[in-house]
Amino acid sequence: MTSIVCWLNDDAYFKGLWAVADSRVTDRYGVLSDNVPKIFSIPLQYYMDGDIFHERPVRFLSPMFGFSGSTFIGLNVKEVLSNYLGNLSPISYYGEPLPTFEERIPTLFEIAKLAKRIGEIYLQSVGQLSPGSAKCEFVLFGFCRRSQEFKAFKLFNSPANPASITVVDQSLSDDNCIVLGDRKDEVQARIGEKRVRFSRASLNWGRSPIIVMADILRSEGISSIGGHMQLWTALRFENRLMTISHLNSPLPQHVGLSLFEDLGQVGGFLTGHAIGLSTPGPEGWSDPAT
Repeated sequence: MTSIVCWLNDDAYFKGLWAVADSRVTDRYGVLSDNVPKIFSIPLQYYMDGDIFHERPVRFLSPMFGFSGSTFIGLNVKEVLSNYLGNLSPISYYGEPLPTFEERIPTLFEIAKLAKRIGEIYLQSVGQLSPGSAKCEFVLFGFCRRSQEFKAFKLFNSPANPASITVVDQSLSDDNCIVLGDRKDEVQARIGEKRVRFSRASLNWGRSPIIVMADILRSEGISSIGGHMQLWTALRFENRLMTISHLNSPLPQHVGLSLFEDLGQVGGFLTGHAIGLSTPGPEGWSDPAT
């Protein structure tokens, strides 16, 4: 399984929806990998009528998608969503008034329903061959241009209805955290216990889920939650992958991969993911701005 926490953070630097996850994938025999990303930004883009060679994509929305449960189902739902939403074409209307561009933009709920339809196809196919593997939890979140607010939707199946996915609109507040994966109650309780130590106005209070995830990864107390930390922020106008650095390895990392040593340059370019955080200690960051 895994652990993902998504929450609304009134952060002084990056106000929006934050999400943190581990990077471990396990099966019945043990750990398969400690370097698996589980949170993704999925851009919606289209090409204007005159752009016949698709050289100038127009990006207009970037919801976030995270998964726990079956890695096979989660990654395939993410890939189908990415390919479908990354190559959209405006619908032609004949004999009717043309909708404005803003009216064409889908709501996050409509995208969540698309993820539900895709997920149910994979649940049915996987469930026929491997019923025990047909488990999934998704979170789809970000800024909704249509409603002009941050939104988050949790999608999941259940033992009672294994082939059906339920979509739940999550309540967003500073106090509420959306938790997916293993040991939900334990993770939620540890976040609450951690926040008691900090002033509500501090950055450490708003970033407590990150401190708890760092504690879990250091302790290795939950075998199905482990590996490295993955952190994203969904802001009003953009999403940011926040890299993680360590005292013994100050270079920025993503799911345990060094962006400059393991990945390096490609052609004449380097990654633009340069903003991140250092790994917090049990009491958070001594300098909250780091």
